[in-house]
Amino acid sequence: MESSPKNRSQRYSLLGIPVDAVDFDTMLARMDTMIAEKQRGYFFPINPIKCVLIQTNNQLAETARNAELNFPDAAGIVWALRLLYGVKTGRVPGYEFLHHALRHAAQREYRVYLLGAKENVIRQSVSVLRQQYSGVRIVGWHHGYLSDPDTADAAIRAVNEAQPEMVFVGMGAGKQDRIIDRILRETSVPFAMGVGGSFDVIAGTAPRAPKVLLDNGLEWLYRLLLQPRRIRPMINLPKFVWLVIREKFWRRSYT
Repeated sequence: MESSPKNRSQRYSLLGIPVDAVDFDTMLARMDTMIAEKQRGYFFPINPIKCVLIQTNNQLAETARNAELNFPDAAGIVWALRLLYGVKTGRVPGYEFLHHALRHAAQREYRVYLLGAKENVIRQSVSVLRQQYSGVRIVGWHHGYLSDPDTADAAIRAVNEAQPEMVFVGMGAGKQDRIIDRILRETSVPFAMGVGGSFDVIAGTAPRAPKVLLDNGLEWLYRLLLQPRRIRPMINLPKFVWLVIREKFWRRSYT
């Protein structure tokens, strides 16, 4: 476990993955520091499925290792930290942090760029967010269909020309990580974060789970009911539980 300065978090090792026990205020403070000092980095959401995949996926493991902050995006991570370390931290959903960050950006007059989703979805998201957060400076946006190298290059150039302090990338896991890596290497953007399907929810083209499920850490079940094809990655959830319990008893046997 690592202790850190005021705007830093407590960091723990979970199945060999660094995970930060944070809340929204801690994350916003860290983001402010990155922007003020013109650092280049990203926040990475950690959930049980990623924890299992990281065990055999070197690229995903490197993404987690290099993140400025790995935050607990799922109830399973909160449970694991409590079981292993007795840490009483809360879940920090990436979708909710996006909204906290945009509200904060409006107050601080940060320049924001949005990248992801279909063209009509990202445009609608921009319209909704400008109405929701008065004064937010969304200086550009681009759809997330970047399989063509020329289109991807054009998107990176557009980000660079807009000179934002914050970029939020809403694409599938893996794809958004690779684009974020390019943004941080090829532009002067100090802060970036992947937000998955958040733009579809903001634009109203995809529903979010009911509050009762969100409050009880069951958003994954709602997604599974809407998209049964998600059953394949969900198979990793029991494996995550087993790995955490095994680590708990392994630690106990060596203390």
